[in-house]
Amino acid sequence: MGKSTQNIELIISVDDSHPLNYKSAELLKKYDLVKNTIFFLDTARMEAEQLEYLLEQGFEIGNHTKNHKILTEIPIEEVKEEILAPEKNLPFKWFCYPRGRYNQEIIKVLKELGYKRARTTKVFQILTPKNPLESHSTIHCYQRKEYGDTDWEIVAKKYWDKVKQGKGNYYHLWWHSWEIERYQGWIKLERVLGYIKEAL
Repeated sequence: MGKSTQNIELIISVDDSHPLNYKSAELLKKYDLVKNTIFFLDTARMEAEQLEYLLEQGFEIGNHTKNHKILTEIPIEEVKEEILAPEKNLPFKWFCYPRGRYNQEIIKVLKELGYKRARTTKVFQILTPKNPLESHSTIHCYQRKEYGDTDWEIVAKKYWDKVKQGKGNYYHLWWHSWEIERYQGWIKLERVLGYIKEAL
């Protein structure tokens, strides 16, 4: 692929229903990244106005369950209910495991329900996931232990550079709007989005 980015699958996702998702949406619109973005919403906390706004702006909505329960800690029938409840109003292509917790039984449920892709919370994935229902991410915009002493902004740019250089073909950046706010990360996030956009 060399320096071309046309063969890179760029995915951005924002987790959880939260009022600050409006701020994330405006930032993504500013850098023309709407078509790359999925908002994973837990429907029990979702405001109808926010959902309507995100859909009107062209964002994809993904299933993050109804109540954001950790699926590995509840009976499988309840797992099905948590996944199915949001589907009454929205057609979903993507699923996101709450807290990144899942097992093969949960993957089987997703397959039975027709899901093609599901995101975990693991990081550093730069090649197309072998199992799309275990789609790991590249970067979580948060100071994770996996990054050591390196700031997440630097790690995000470093891995984008790797993919641009042809060392990978997949880049999935994600965050929680409330987490970005809590740790004063909006400026860093904007720099990362701008850095990505420069190459597109």
